[in-house]
Amino acid sequence: MASRILLVSLIIFFSVAARAEQVPIWDPQLACPSAAELSEPTGIEHKVIHSGQEPYLFLHEPALAKHGNSLFAAWNNSPLSESQPGTVIRWIRSDDGFRTWSEPAEVAPALKLETTIWESVQLLSTVDQLWAFVGQVRPQPRDQSNTGGSMVVFRFEQDAATWSMQGRVDGFHPLNPPTRSSEGWWIMGGQFNLNQSRVALCRGDDLTQWDVIEIPAGPDNTIHYAETSIIVGLTDVRAFVRNERRTLLTSRSRDGGRSWESLRPSNLPVSSSKTCAGTFSTGQRYLAFSMVPSSDQIRPRDVLAIAVSAPGGEYFTKIVPIRTDTPPDPQVAEYPKGRGWAYPAVLEHAGRVYVAYSATKERCCLSIVPLDALRVD
Repeated sequence: MASRILLVSLIIFFSVAARAEQVPIWDPQLACPSAAELSEPTGIEHKVIHSGQEPYLFLHEPALAKHGNSLFAAWNNSPLSESQPGTVIRWIRSDDGFRTWSEPAEVAPALKLETTIWESVQLLSTVDQLWAFVGQVRPQPRDQSNTGGSMVVFRFEQDAATWSMQGRVDGFHPLNPPTRSSEGWWIMGGQFNLNQSRVALCRGDDLTQWDVIEIPAGPDNTIHYAETSIIVGLTDVRAFVRNERRTLLTSRSRDGGRSWESLRPSNLPVSSSKTCAGTFSTGQRYLAFSMVPSSDQIRPRDVLAIAVSAPGGEYFTKIVPIRTDTPPDPQVAEYPKGRGWAYPAVLEHAGRVYVAYSATKERCCLSIVPLDALRVD
């Protein structure tokens, strides 16, 4: 009996200790809902804006930007499977209220090098220019010690509707759109070698010049797929980093992103997948992510959702599901892809929130959510 009491006491002790080590990003006074407890909001719309087709049957990692009166989307395209030689970055635009789209064209054509491919794109619209930040890494097969990573900067040439290369930043792979910091410079989240979380800082308006800063891993953290998103607050910058465990890692910078605390587990359970973070015009923080399955019948990327805070709030207090229906099965059986809705990009415009994501790494989908559905009472 005494040994049994001791065992129970130890279990309780270590459970409490584990919770104490977690950094709260979900309101610790609230129970975090499971995917099974949620239903899609009223008024949500779902669209397929492009499907993979010959010669590019693989499609993943979309990006969104509104520039002028147009909505731009971009993504990775590979011939059959992820990170293959021959990968290109392609883009489309809508000029009619997002009802129709142009034919895909290239931001970055396939590289002729055998050792480097394109992977990941982020878009940014400034006052009069549209920019694309495109990652370069080594192709598959690879491991986390030799993936590498650099960023190539492209500018959209409006008259010709083409993209021109403007510069390169080594040691950084972009994974979240640039955001203005409270000090006035641009900051974006990314990674290097799939296991090092990093941010890039542009301290002026020359978007070809960036300083790369690493977010230190904690002593107990072995990071797998260090995809980093960020939220800029009034007094700090919060980073969210993907990990293989069902726990999002997080870190905080109190000097605009120039230095960071060590990464620690957060108290928000997530599936292992890229997130997208930012702040809405309402002052609410948001984090788009893949929810942890609520049963064995649900795959890790079957539920895509957005967590939001109250206006000006530090903690997420509400989760709104974006896709809860069954993702499509892969079209190409020889190159199986994990079924799922994943890798979201988020854009707010005119009272709506546009969420682009890949469906089973073969289609670019767009969900349109009324901003009111994301408000916290």
